[in-house]
Amino acid sequence: MNPQDPQTQGAVVPAPKGGNKQAVSPRDPKICSAGAPLAALLIALILLSLAETAMVPLRIYINTPSLLAETFLLAIATAPRYLWPGLIFLLGVSALKRLNPGPRILLGARIALSAVVPLAAMAVLFRYPKFLRYAPFYALFGGLFLHTLLGLHRPLRERLAGRRAMLCERIIRHTALPAALVLYLYTYIANSGHYPTLHLAALQVAHHLLGVGLWQFLERAHPRPGPRFVLSSAAIISGLIITGTIAERAGSLDVSISQLRTFSVLGQSHVIFHPFSSADEGIPETPIVLSDQEGTRIFLEHAQLPELPADFDLADYNVLLLASEATRFDQTSLAEPSLATSPWMQAFADDGAFVFTQAYSPSTGTLFSMSGILGMAYPSMLELEVWGAPWSGHLHSSEILIQEHFQRADYSTFWIGHNYKRYFQRKIEGFMRGWDHDDLLPSGPKSALNDRRIADAAIKHLNKLAKEDRRFFGWVFLESPHARYNNHYAGMPQETPLDRYRQEIRFADEQLGRIYESLAANGLLERTIIIYMSDHGEEFGEHGGTKHTKSVYSELCRVPLLVRIPKLPGRVITAPTSTLYVLPWLALRGPPELRRPALDRIDRIFAPMLQATDGAVVVELIGHNQMESALAYPTYKVNYDFISKRHELFYLQEDPLEAEDRLGYDRMLTRQALEKMRSYRAIRRDRRRYILDPTHHN
Repeated sequence: MNPQDPQTQGAVVPAPKGGNKQAVSPRDPKICSAGAPLAALLIALILLSLAETAMVPLRIYINTPSLLAETFLLAIATAPRYLWPGLIFLLGVSALKRLNPGPRILLGARIALSAVVPLAAMAVLFRYPKFLRYAPFYALFGGLFLHTLLGLHRPLRERLAGRRAMLCERIIRHTALPAALVLYLYTYIANSGHYPTLHLAALQVAHHLLGVGLWQFLERAHPRPGPRFVLSSAAIISGLIITGTIAERAGSLDVSISQLRTFSVLGQSHVIFHPFSSADEGIPETPIVLSDQEGTRIFLEHAQLPELPADFDLADYNVLLLASEATRFDQTSLAEPSLATSPWMQAFADDGAFVFTQAYSPSTGTLFSMSGILGMAYPSMLELEVWGAPWSGHLHSSEILIQEHFQRADYSTFWIGHNYKRYFQRKIEGFMRGWDHDDLLPSGPKSALNDRRIADAAIKHLNKLAKEDRRFFGWVFLESPHARYNNHYAGMPQETPLDRYRQEIRFADEQLGRIYESLAANGLLERTIIIYMSDHGEEFGEHGGTKHTKSVYSELCRVPLLVRIPKLPGRVITAPTSTLYVLPWLALRGPPELRRPALDRIDRIFAPMLQATDGAVVVELIGHNQMESALAYPTYKVNYDFISKRHELFYLQEDPLEAEDRLGYDRMLTRQALEKMRSYRAIRRDRRRYILDPTHHN
C-alpha cells in the first residue's frame, strides 16, 4: 500500500507489532462517499418541506407571520411519514458505500433499492383501483426502476450501453433534477386536488429524483460533505422532526395543519390513509322537527322565492325542468350582456320569467346537486352513497324522488338528456326510477353536437304530449358546457378554454331556445311552468383548479336560475336562494301526493336549517377525501373544510369570486359567521344520512 496513493490515503494502516492501529482519518474516502447520499437526503427533505410550505398563499403568512415557521416545522415533521421511500433509498445507498459488500450481494442490494420507490409509489397510486387499468403508469414506473438501477450499477450500465456508456451516464446524471422539478409542478397543475393517490405518488417520485440528483451532484463536488457536516445536519433535522411531531400531537400546530391540508399535497395526503367518515362529524342527537305551519312559514320567509297568488294550484300546470351542465351565472348574458352567451335566457327573462341573480346549486357536482334537487333535501341528508371518486355514487331507493311523487299524482313523467360516457349507468346510479319515458343519449368528449340531438328528442316528445290530455313533469338535461369545450360559432373568440366554454354556453342556450319555441308552437307554453337551472358551475383557475367537484367557491356553485309561471309577471330577485328550494316551493301548492312529501322535507330539513343559520343558502361537497360546505348570505359567504378544519370568510359584494379571505378582519362578523357554521354543522350532524364507501370503484 502506497501512503502517497490518493486511493489509500486515510485508510486504516496496520500498526507495527505491539502498537495500536492508526485512527481513521475524517477524510476517509468511504466515509466521505457514504456522506454524499446522506447529505442529499437531508437537503432534499428540507427543500421539499420548504416547497410545500410555500404552497400556502403568502397573504396568509403576511397576516400571521409566526405561521410560516409553524407550517415549515409541521411540513418537515410530516414529510418522513409520506416520503419514506426516498429516504430509505438514500440511506441504503449510504450503507452500501460504507460496507462495500461483495459483487453479488451488492448487485442484489442495488436491485432491491432501485425497486423501493417505484413499488411504494405504485402501492399508493393503486389504492385508487381505477389506475390499475392505465398501462402508461407501468411503463413510467418501469422506466424509473431502470433509471435508478443504471445510475447505481455502473457495470450494468456499461453492459447495456456498450461504447455509449458515457452518453448513458450523462443522461442519467443530468435528468434527475429536471425530472424532479417537472414532476413536482405536475402534482399542482394536472387534475389538481382530484386524485390524492396520484398526487402523493408523484410527490414521492419527485422527492426521490430530487435526492438522486443532489446525491450525484455531491458525488462530483469538491470537497465532498464530511461526517461532521452530515452528523450535525442530521441532528438538527431530527430535532425539528421530533419537535414538530410532539407539537402536532399536542395540538399546538392546529392552524398550520389546516393550511397545509388545504394547500399542500403533503398535507392533503392525510386523507389517503385517514379518509373522512360520517363518524368524524360526532354523535347525532335527537333532531327537532317543526310543525307544518311553523316549518312552512320559516321556509317561505327565508327561501326568497316569490309569493304565489292565493288561487294558484300546481295541478293546473305542467312542470318542465330544463337544466344544463356546469353553467356559471357570471358567464351568461344575464350577468354580463356584452358576453352575448345566452340570448335565449335574456329573452326568457323578458317574457315574464323570474330571474335570480344570486342562486346557488346545492353542490358542485352532478351527483350531489341533482340528488338534492330530485330528492328535495340537502345532499348530506339523503341516503346517498359516495364511492371512491367523489363524483360517483348511488342514490338509494329509500329516497322517493320528485318524479315518483309526480307519477303518483297522475302526471306523465319523462327524462331526456345526455349520458356522457354512460355515467348514469356506470357512475351515477339511482336517478332512473320514476320515469314513464326516458331517452338518454350517450356521448363522449368529442360529441360536440349531442345537445342538438337532446333538443330534437325533447321537442319530439313534447309534441307528442301536446296531443294528450294529461299533465306532465319533465326533465331535459343538456350536456353543454361540460368539458371538453368545443367551438361552435366562427364569430366568437375561441383561443382560450374560457372562450370555448362561452361558446358551449351559447350552444346550450340555442337548444333551450328551440325547446321553448316548440312549447309556444304546440300550445303548451301557457300551461307549463318552466324552470331553468344549472347543476353547478365551472372553475378556470380562480382557485388553482379547473372543471368542478373540487371546492365550494362561488364560480362552482353560483348558477343561473329562471322560473316562468304563466300569467304571473316575473322580476329580478337579487336575494340569495337555492335551486334546491324551487320544487318543494311549487309542490306546497300541488295535490296531496306532492304536498305531503314537500311538507315533510320542509319540516324536518329545510326549515330547521334555515332557522338555525338565519336563512343561509347551503352548498355541500361530500366525499371521503373532500368534505366541504358553504353558507351564503346577501353580503358574505363562509366556507368550511371538514378535513382541514379551515374556515374562510368572503365579502361577496366587493369580492364575488372569493379571492381574499377576510376571516378575522371584522371580528364581529367573523364571530357571527363561525357561530352560524357551528349551527349548520349541528343540524347536519343530527340529520346526516350520506354513506361514504371509498373502496367502491365502478
